[in-house]
Amino acid sequence: MLAAIALTVGTSFIINRGKARYAWVTIVPLIFVTITTLVAGAMNIMNLFVPMLLMEKTQMHGIINLLLTVVIMGSVIIVIADAVPKWIAVVRGRQEIITNE
Repeated sequence: MLAAIALTVGTSFIINRGKARYAWVTIVPLIFVTITTLVAGAMNIMNLFVPMLLMEKTQMHGIINLLLTVVIMGSVIIVIADAVPKWIAVVRGRQEIITNE
């Protein structure tokens, strides 16, 4: 999930520097990593953490793991959902490109 956030930041950097034609280099892995990790997180929640909640011995560990996983997954979704509209605005020319000048 950290890789998804890093790729989102990298894509934002590329697009904001006016090199949108090269953004596919980070967008393709971003899509793959995001889908893979979010599905894996959901599978962990359903197959590992929820059953842990049902046993008294592992209930606290299940709660902690469940909450942390949901928070991290939510953070990834928020970062990507915030970045994509800004990428589109820059590519369409509605938002100014950042330059080094």
